[in-house]
Amino acid sequence: MPAPPPTPTPDPTPDPTREPWAAYATAVVEVTVGDERFVLTPTAVASGTPPGPDTGLPDALRPLWVVTAADPYPQRLTPAQNAARNARLRAELEGGGLRVLDALGRAPDGSTAEVSLAVTGTDRATVLAHAADHDQLAVYEIDDRIRCVSVDGAHEVTARPYTTSIVRRARRPR
Repeated sequence: MPAPPPTPTPDPTPDPTREPWAAYATAVVEVTVGDERFVLTPTAVASGTPPGPDTGLPDALRPLWVVTAADPYPQRLTPAQNAARNARLRAELEGGGLRVLDALGRAPDGSTAEVSLAVTGTDRATVLAHAADHDQLAVYEIDDRIRCVSVDGAHEVTARPYTTSIVRRARRPR
């Protein structure tokens, strides 16, 4: 008689000091709302440090979720393939009645960037389900901190306070 299959173990929490999680923890997130671009820059923090003062992100945008369909981990697709995948994801999210904004996740030095979508009016489970459908590794949950949440297991891998700067798009003269 064959031995019974092993009992599955829960997904361990990813190690935030290893890649790609360490890079995700320091990513700058940009969200465009009308003529304003909110630039959220994570700050270093010791574990257990309480949230800082107001983040500068409007209350109407919190919690904010940042998700992409581009480059399903660990693949690298063409810009056209990524644009098509993100267009599909946007249609799904908007079709579900969610507010979707343009977003960008990038390295602090600008060496890498990934076009993303910011979503409001939903919860973690909904965003994780969409991310899983598009073979993603993680999403960002943003309120008083930028939290990097693993799609496989819904673990909060990193949580950092952030500073906000607002860049206003110049209006064209008439």
